[in-house]
Amino acid sequence: MKILICIMFFLSFVILIVAQPIITFENLNHNFGDIKEEKGIVEHSFTFTNTGDDTLQITKVKAS
Repeated sequence: MKILICIMFFLSFVILIVAQPIITFENLNHNFGDIKEEKGIVEHSFTFTNTGDDTLQITKVKAS
């Protein structure tokens, strides 16, 4: 019985280590260059993909 519990614990630990989300960005930065205020609002979207094998949860985003 103790051996079975140890094996189950080990397997669950291995699964937790192996299955991880990995965020991969197409571009890590963007240079807007010179922006003239009269041209209006400018924006850029960063595209990313979860290349891992677990769910990727984004809980906090901070702009610099």
